[in-house]
Amino acid sequence: MEAQAKQDKDALRNAQAQLKQARAAVSRAEIELGAVTADGIVAKVAEAHANLDQARWNLAQTSITASSNGYVTNLALAFGQRVTSFPIAPTMVFAETSEKTLVVNIQQIYMRHLKPGQEVEIALKTKPGEIMTGKVRLVAEIAPQGQAMVSGTVYTAGQIQAEPFVARIDLDDPALLEALPPGAVGTAAIYTEAVKPTHIIRRVMIRMQSIMNYVIPPL
Repeated sequence: MEAQAKQDKDALRNAQAQLKQARAAVSRAEIELGAVTADGIVAKVAEAHANLDQARWNLAQTSITASSNGYVTNLALAFGQRVTSFPIAPTMVFAETSEKTLVVNIQQIYMRHLKPGQEVEIALKTKPGEIMTGKVRLVAEIAPQGQAMVSGTVYTAGQIQAEPFVARIDLDDPALLEALPPGAVGTAAIYTEAVKPTHIIRRVMIRMQSIMNYVIPPL
């Protein structure tokens, strides 16, 4: 009889504890139902709608689109992989082909002779034996040495070097530029107003360079 009485007491305490938990759950539900937004929507319902909208937005971001024409050269992104807003490593390499630019490195000592509109001849490694012609469009008078990282150290004279500037070239035949692969390298001759009698020598030299591109690819 004592053992049965102890079991009945334990059962009563468990039932009372469950009743207390149920009453607490009812109280929480009544509080949540009583909490409404300024629009009169139950806060819990508004929260559920917000979570649903966030899930839909996250799903919409799983599609990767390019902002311009181009192609992917190295894809490291797999289906189901999560991409963060601050990735440690890129998920792909995208080569943009919507616009190509032909540029020439110009040593600073020659900058005083350059002007837009001057004639240019180019011998590219990808087109041995051919000469492409064009005009100087503009000269970007800035080099990497013109930039400085904010720090507590003053630059010394030994850290400054005469880096080349860049001139942008417009080809006479725009279709040739469209056909060039990005990264094509070659030699360019810009015919300035200085020392005009030597231009004929430079024209011969660049044509020799174009022919030598058949047999000397590394240079």
